[in-house]
Amino acid sequence: MFSVAHGGTCVGQRGLFDCKNGIQCVSIMEKCDCKPHCADASDEDVEYAGCLIGMEECLNSAETPRLAMTFSLLLALTALAINLLQRRT
Repeated sequence: MFSVAHGGTCVGQRGLFDCKNGIQCVSIMEKCDCKPHCADASDEDVEYAGCLIGMEECLNSAETPRLAMTFSLLLALTALAINLLQRRT
């Protein structure tokens, strides 16, 4: 995060994004990455930053890999349990 120069904007500072609050600049690479870097989260705002998805969609999509990993782990444990039970008989 960078402090904003005079006038409350990052104008003229290449590679920086103006946060909507007018007091912060963040790297343009941090814009629309599903992690708010501006104090007001404007770097993740659909209208202000031009992001394709908003924070709600970011949060929902963040859950998908976790669910897939949990499901995979559950399947692996089930397969292991079945294998152990078959060896006993």
